Amino acid sequence: MPPVEDTPDLPEAFARIALEDLERAADLGADEIHWEPGLTGIVPERQIEALQALAAELG
Repeated sequence: MPPVEDTPDLPEAFARIALEDLERAADLGADEIHWEPGLTGIVPERQIEALQALAAELG
């Protein structure tokens, strides 16, 4: 996952990028992936927002 800029739309940007990563992984046959939130460039205070946005997209 590339670094995500800390902008007002960070949660949505993270969710979009994460979904793209999940689709790529599924296309390659992966059944599990691991993210390291600290490597995304998202400050800890905003990581929860980003993961909540991803959860909302996943339903």
